[in-house]
Amino acid sequence: MNDIITPAPKNKLHTDKNANNNLLKQVILSKTSEEEIFGYVMKKYYPNQELILDHKIANVLTGNGTTAKSFHIYKNESSRLLFLDEYANISGDCFDCWKVAWGYSLQEAILAIDIHLNLGLKIEDSLPQISFFNKPIQNIVPQMNYNLFQIHDKIKYPVYYSTITHQYRNLEGVEAKRFKTSQFDYVCFSGTFSSRKNDSLKKHSSFICIDFDHVQDIKTMKQNLLTDQDIETELLFISPGGYGLKWIVGIDITDGDQSDYFKAIGFTVYKKYGYTIDKSGKDLARACFLCHDPDAYINPNYLQNHYKNVKQGLS
Repeated sequence: MNDIITPAPKNKLHTDKNANNNLLKQVILSKTSEEEIFGYVMKKYYPNQELILDHKIANVLTGNGTTAKSFHIYKNESSRLLFLDEYANISGDCFDCWKVAWGYSLQEAILAIDIHLNLGLKIEDSLPQISFFNKPIQNIVPQMNYNLFQIHDKIKYPVYYSTITHQYRNLEGVEAKRFKTSQFDYVCFSGTFSSRKNDSLKKHSSFICIDFDHVQDIKTMKQNLLTDQDIETELLFISPGGYGLKWIVGIDITDGDQSDYFKAIGFTVYKKYGYTIDKSGKDLARACFLCHDPDAYINPNYLQNHYKNVKQGLS
């Protein structure tokens, strides 16, 4: 094998998305109701209130007292539950409400509803698994395994890490380092582990996490990585400090080990853009802290790939 191998090619997936999305909606609504889906939005921010038709739901995005979105939920002439976003003048069904509330695509919203409402559809069962570790960093035994979408959900959904991310970015020096290692949960993107050690890998996820530190222009770097013609982005989010990026890409471990791909990806992004990756990322058991990024990206093809057998949910 050459020292520098070609990164995994982009996945070209062609499906009838509208038909598949409609089917997914049917699957969800066969297990729950529009009222319950709307109600979850309300209960997350107003835990002591019941869903009331034509009830205004405020602060559903920030959850910190600052009004970002406001919804009216009501029934139309056909007794269909709908919502109206007063600020953006957007109307839609319960799935559209979820999309607007958390900035998800429809596919992301559907999978999030399945997860958060514990519907048990197991749409995500075939997704590769990644070990999740509870804080602090000294804990090297994983609590459980998550798929990439569940991790993306934790990063994007403000309830999990928004407060500590804000606190961390106001700290400096030793105090900041101590806070990060004690307050942030973390994952090992390379797969599932019995403990956080390179020789304790149980199954590789076919993902590798590439770190970029001290980025001068995050917006431009994100654009470059997301539109790269050679390397497919699976997940991309801003690091806890706000000045770096975590870039998760797919690799084919039957064609080379992780260190080969690490070299190849590093060589490619430096040649194209002049970006230098963090060399510590080559380790299989490299810990990646999870923080809040409302603009975290997940590849829609990653989700679409695993909706192929969703008809099973209807049975």
